[in-house]
Amino acid sequence: MVGEVLQVIQMMHSEMKPLTLEAGVSVEKYERILEHVSEASDEDIRFLEGWLRDIYDGAYSLADKVKSRHTDITWKRFQEFGFTTLTEVVLLKEMLRGLKHKWRKPYHVRKPKATTKRRNPLHLQPKQTESGI
Repeated sequence: MVGEVLQVIQMMHSEMKPLTLEAGVSVEKYERILEHVSEASDEDIRFLEGWLRDIYDGAYSLADKVKSRHTDITWKRFQEFGFTTLTEVVLLKEMLRGLKHKWRKPYHVRKPKATTKRRNPLHLQPKQTESGI
């Protein structure tokens, strides 16, 4: 079950990459969310899948619908000729802004903590004075 969820996460992650990077999200930030996924708990994996699914079905889907209305060459021409007031250009800019906004605080899989030796709780108690107070 977790293996299937990991495949879905990786599929969504790879599919969203070009448009998300075009929106202005840095490559480092984009790749960082999968950094410790192989060592993550089931709960972390489910939260990551939910977070990515929210972006995939929401902001990414909207931006992709606008972007797919024209070919990449047409979008390049719009940019080269300075067509900034065309409805499609304005819409794409807004959708990409929304997509980038979703990535302002990305979900990170928590790196497993190293086990540390616990202190004896007796060492944490305040020292008593001679009077016992």
